[in-house]
Amino acid sequence: MKIELKKILLLGFSGLIFIVGKPGWAQEPAGEIPDLLASPEADARIKGVEMAETLCAERAEGACAWIGALARLLTEDPAIEVRIRSARALGAIREERAVEPLISAARFSGSSELKRACIESLSVFLEERVEKVLEEIGRTDPDPEVQKAAQAALWKMKEEIRSETAGKRFILKDPDPTRMVYSSTAFPLEKGQAQWTIHELGYWMFKHNPTENITIQFHTVVPIGVLVLGPSIKITGEISPHARAGVLGEVLFFTPYVEESDFFAVAYGGGPLLTLGSRDYYVNFASLMYGGYEEDDGDGEDGYVVLPEIGTGLRISRRAAFHAEYIFTIPSKHEETGELTFFMYGIRIFGESVFGDINFVMPIYDGMDEYLDYLPMGFPLLVFGFNW
Repeated sequence: MKIELKKILLLGFSGLIFIVGKPGWAQEPAGEIPDLLASPEADARIKGVEMAETLCAERAEGACAWIGALARLLTEDPAIEVRIRSARALGAIREERAVEPLISAARFSGSSELKRACIESLSVFLEERVEKVLEEIGRTDPDPEVQKAAQAALWKMKEEIRSETAGKRFILKDPDPTRMVYSSTAFPLEKGQAQWTIHELGYWMFKHNPTENITIQFHTVVPIGVLVLGPSIKITGEISPHARAGVLGEVLFFTPYVEESDFFAVAYGGGPLLTLGSRDYYVNFASLMYGGYEEDDGDGEDGYVVLPEIGTGLRISRRAAFHAEYIFTIPSKHEETGELTFFMYGIRIFGESVFGDINFVMPIYDGMDEYLDYLPMGFPLLVFGFNW
């Protein structure tokens, strides 16, 4: 490729910029940027901002010549759309010189939309002064939408600061944020991702997220003597930067096929989910209700059970997380309320797409003491799975 020194520009105090041997699209635009930024047309100035952002993104930190020009557009341009686009460009470039202009506009601009754009850009600068400004705006700004944006940006900053402080231990994501030991959380898989999970070799669960907030699931067991089929769906959404809510619905069919038998059972139900916190540290609540019907030799019986649940997930290292959950039962025969209760806990060890759980289940009801004498940690429950 031909090497050519295209232009040397001096722009106020922004410094020197050299465009050397740029291919195709980048050979001329640098020379056009000053004219575009000074154009009387707002669309042209926006184009100049976009070109400056693209060129600066390729340079080492501190080497962008357009920070001063973008900062002036942010604070002085008569067109609000140009000011907003300049704020976003300064955040994308991530140079220290952009912090003060962004803080000034976030505090004193008369435009709510511009304030929110500046707040979003400030959140990439993991600095104490930015944190203090966002805290102040989150408490005192007269616009509730701006307050909400500042609080969300502050939460995002603290999450990133904590990860950096921890030596970036938590760069790996938990491949299965959708559950604790067994119970569901309001976290989804990534959009388009699929998962196969195996519990104790015999119980299989398939999951797929066709969209960001919808998880389709299918449960079954190894078909040895009995056929079990269980489709389900989970719909979740973010209600704040540190809270997600959702609803789970599922059906489970059960019938043996080895011997002549008229036995058949079906369970159906679901309920609301609430998860508070981040994927590394959270508390999960659910209140699920299931109805059921079973029939054997022409005699049928039905009933229901309510399952209040509480659980938690705690990241303990780069490749491991601790999970625990408590499930209480309220059956249709109310005199048996609480007689069947479970406490489950365990460690999940994972890579980028493969994971394995070492869990223990402690049934808490009459008659289990003799078993727990031999299994003081509970009944082991091993889980293996992978994503694709």
